[in-house]
Order: sequence, then structure tokens, then C-alpha cells
Amino acid sequence: MKIEEEQVLRAVLRLASAPVEQAPRFHDEAIRALQAMPVACVVNAGAYSGPT
Repeated sequence: MKIEEEQVLRAVLRLASAPVEQAPRFHDEAIRALQAMPVACVVNAGAYSGPT
């Protein structure tokens, strides 16, 4: 995961832990937040490069 993605997750999920400095705590906190909050993903199918 890139730093930018971690910072977006931290802001959107309102995580208190630092993604790099407190990685295990950040991970646990993110899991709990994702289990409690509905999540929607927007996907660009044009970027898909798997089997057709």
C-alpha cells in the first residue's frame, strides 16, 4: 500500500494510529473500522488486465 492510500484510509475511517510508525495498531484499527462501516468501491474496468 502506498503512503497516499494509507493517509486516505486514515482520514476516511478516522483512524488515530500512524500507518508507518504504528503499523500493527493501524492495521487492527482499520479492520475494526471497516467491519463497522459500509464500504463502496468505484472500479475502472478499463484498467483490468486479467483473463478475458
